[in-house]
Order: sequence, then C-alpha cells, then structure tokens
Amino acid sequence: TLAWWSGNSGGKKQPVGGKLPNAWGLYDTIGNLMEWCLDWYGTPLAGGTDPAGPASGTARSFRGGCYSTTAAQASVAYRWNVAPTSIASILGFRVILNLP
Repeated sequence: TLAWWSGNSGGKKQPVGGKLPNAWGLYDTIGNLMEWCLDWYGTPLAGGTDPAGPASGTARSFRGGCYSTTAAQASVAYRWNVAPTSIASILGFRVILNLP
C-alpha cells in the first residue's frame, strides 16, 4: 500500500518514507497528512486532469487523506474545504525541489 490511513496508521502521523513511493519517486503523497492546495474549494469541479478550483472563495482545498481518514478518502481526488486560517495536526504541505 502507498498510503497511511486510519486502518494502518495507529491513529497517528508516521515518519516519511514508511510506504512505497509513487511513480515519480515521491513519498506520502496519499495519506499521513492532508495536503494544502493552492486552489480555492469549489464544488463541483470542472473535471478532467487535476481541475483548478474557483478564482476566489472562503475555503481552501485540502486533499490526499490523512492518518485518521478512511481508505476511500486517502486519494488525491478526494478534497475537503478548510478555512485558510485553520491549524490542525492533520494538515500539511509539500515542498519539492525541481533540479535541472
């Protein structure tokens, strides 16, 4: 499995790299912590590959599930709406360095 979720995490965050990487070599892109997205939350989204949210709004999108969500919610397609000022142990962001 690639994801940490409520059924295999013991109800807590896990160290990065405990599961297999995805096709691009990135670890923990699903599960463990929900990922803060640049997109504002909107429903329904236009569809297609990684659809963008609305241009403005009151809540940001978070996706990917976390250590306390169900296996079905541990998906990059599953999105939550969270106020931009929210602080919680299940929310995080990803820093990626793109080298030439």
